[in-house]
Amino acid sequence: MPAPASAGWASSLDLRYSAALGRCSGHARHRGAVRVLAALYPEGPGVCHHVLVHPPGGLVGGDHIGIDLSVQAQAHALITTPGATRFYRSLGQPAVQHVQARVCAGGRLEWLPLETLAFDACLAENRAVFTLEPGAEMMGWDLLALGLPAAGKPFRQGHIVQHLELPGVWLERGRMAAADKTLLQSPGGLGRHAAMGTLFFAAGSPIDATRRNLLLDAARLIAQAQASTFAQNRQSANPRSPLAFVPPKPVHAGLEPRDAAPHGPIASATSRKPDADTTGFGALSCGATSPHTQVVVVRVVGHRIEPIAALLRAVWSAWRPIAWALPPCPPRVWAT
Repeated sequence: MPAPASAGWASSLDLRYSAALGRCSGHARHRGAVRVLAALYPEGPGVCHHVLVHPPGGLVGGDHIGIDLSVQAQAHALITTPGATRFYRSLGQPAVQHVQARVCAGGRLEWLPLETLAFDACLAENRAVFTLEPGAEMMGWDLLALGLPAAGKPFRQGHIVQHLELPGVWLERGRMAAADKTLLQSPGGLGRHAAMGTLFFAAGSPIDATRRNLLLDAARLIAQAQASTFAQNRQSANPRSPLAFVPPKPVHAGLEPRDAAPHGPIASATSRKPDADTTGFGALSCGATSPHTQVVVVRVVGHRIEPIAALLRAVWSAWRPIAWALPPCPPRVWAT
């Protein structure tokens, strides 16, 4: 994946996963800073866990990271990172990360990097395109935090373009600009939430309706349980705190009732004073949908990225046994 000429640093990483005799082998070739930190097999030889690192710690204007990966038949790769992808302040040129992946028939991919942090005054593009052949499957997520409002560093300038695509199946592309108050503040947009996350299960062939419903039901139960826990904790901490369960407000997506189609809203817990929360969970708005027979999507918005990540990890842990008859196996690096 060639990088455009720029004054910044260009890095590329080429990943290839193949399977033979029950073992998934990962092969990496890098140029520049981005590279594989470790190849781990906590689940045995059949699943390769790769931890990717970018030692500079973030991207500034003009930097370009290109990641190209392929998963061959019967191979199973789980890819994550030890820390957030950070887009720092830019003086004019955008910082870009492009991920291009292809999963062959019978292959499985789990794309699970930690969150993306868009710092104030960044100019960034974060693009990921996943091409799945018939018979291929994957799980992936995208987590984004705008600024660091809890540290007194809100997102006041700049923009970030988030592009997530399954060609011919599903496309989510959003330009979050600090100047776009309608998007960032209105109830039909992000509703003043500074963090968001998307988790998806996708296949190169139509997913059986029963299987899709099982995935959606699992997400619904987890979101409802977390929302209920949040409500109980808030009420215990402050019995006078007004709380209500309400349908989630869609973020640029129509979330239809579950009985109308195999998709719909799952749960939301809201408080009139969400910033006063001391439980560590926080109020989230969450929805699940199956916009195409080849994909199931869970979306979450909130005021902090940590509870969003926790909820999506819980859903991912529930999806693994349903989709692949595999127990959850969180990468060790998540606990560090």
